[in-house]
Amino acid sequence: MRAARPVESRLPEILEGISAPRTPDYFDDILGQVGRTRQRPRWTFPERWLPMTALSERVATAPRIPMRMAVVLALLLLALALSIVLIAGSQRPSVPAPFGVAGNGKVVFADQSGAIVTGNVSDGTTKVIVSGSGHSRPVFSPDGTLLAYLQRGGRDIVVSDPDGLSPRVLNTNALGTIGHFGWAPDSRSVIAVIGSDIIAFDAARAREPKVIVKADGGTSFSYLDRFNNNLSDLFRPPNGDEILFVGKGPKGMGLYRKPLAGGAPIAVVTDQDLDSTWSSNQSGAQWSPDGTKIVFSVHPAATPDFGFAYVANADGTDLRRLTKFDIPDAVIDEEHASWSPDGTRIALARWINYPDGNVDPRPVVIVDVATGHEVEASNREVNGYNGWSWSPDGSLILEVPGDGSDDAAKVMQVDAGTGQASELGWTSPNAASWQRTVPTN
Repeated sequence: MRAARPVESRLPEILEGISAPRTPDYFDDILGQVGRTRQRPRWTFPERWLPMTALSERVATAPRIPMRMAVVLALLLLALALSIVLIAGSQRPSVPAPFGVAGNGKVVFADQSGAIVTGNVSDGTTKVIVSGSGHSRPVFSPDGTLLAYLQRGGRDIVVSDPDGLSPRVLNTNALGTIGHFGWAPDSRSVIAVIGSDIIAFDAARAREPKVIVKADGGTSFSYLDRFNNNLSDLFRPPNGDEILFVGKGPKGMGLYRKPLAGGAPIAVVTDQDLDSTWSSNQSGAQWSPDGTKIVFSVHPAATPDFGFAYVANADGTDLRRLTKFDIPDAVIDEEHASWSPDGTRIALARWINYPDGNVDPRPVVIVDVATGHEVEASNREVNGYNGWSWSPDGSLILEVPGDGSDDAAKVMQVDAGTGQASELGWTSPNAASWQRTVPTN
């Protein structure tokens, strides 16, 4: 047996074979077979449609955001969302709070023909918004967005937009004589005193009204002032959850608070506190704008037809006469008191009755509640008013004299600081109402 040759001895042969390879004997057979076989179509190759780099490159991962940058981005997104909310909110009309100081809008009144008219105090211009006759006692809602008035000689209550558009009659049956006429604090109901009851009419549509308070026994709300269609004549600020009435209660005749939710009347001042004559038609009881105090007229027993203006806390404490005005031997009568929107002043009507029978009716008197300082309006004396009330911002008083003289029914404005009065060039047989708006400053 021959021994295997070492690889070193065969190395020259191996290298020669690699450098000069020979074609295998079966090469021609393979070429023939390939030529006879149909090739795959070009369109089936992916690289004909997609870049191969898109398939071969590694998928990149999202870069990590530092925590500080993430917090800043979140705060920016939150600020953007709040801005959107604020902008959207600013598109809604703003309305004033139902009590207290507000901006001065338009004045509305019924003219001598019975049409409803709006006036601009700044330039004296007017515009008829409800034409025709038989309309009276227009009054704006506390939020300034609606207008209520009477038509057909007071047989219907109508509510419209503040410019008189879209009117709707609220009552389903003809009404009786209406005493106090105004609004609920939420501007959703029109309030009317009919007989001895307080009735609420839905401001949105005609339906059966709701009796808020049904008077019983000697209770009456006829004291409510038609001279001043002020919201706080009736509802206690700021929640509107109590009303005032003059009549008989647990402590005798006097002024009482009545919770609308029910319960026994709460005495404010009665004949047990003052030597006075209380009657159901006693005028001038009114809440202060913050609901903590009440102004009213007290008629001494010696002069049951005449009284002085008094102020007391809502619980009857700190009872005191408002003014120090007095004339020896004369009888003073102070009625129809009304708080300024900021609660610092009270305006009232005053009559001086002399022993010889002469009566001196005075203009509206404005009294500082804290000091008792008085400012008397400089207009002529009038024996009564069709209506008067404060401007929403407390700077002016709007008067409609109604004593039957030549100057009666001429709408006037009085500067509440100086007492200076001027005519506006308008006439009305009824009280005027001032629209409350959102203050601009």
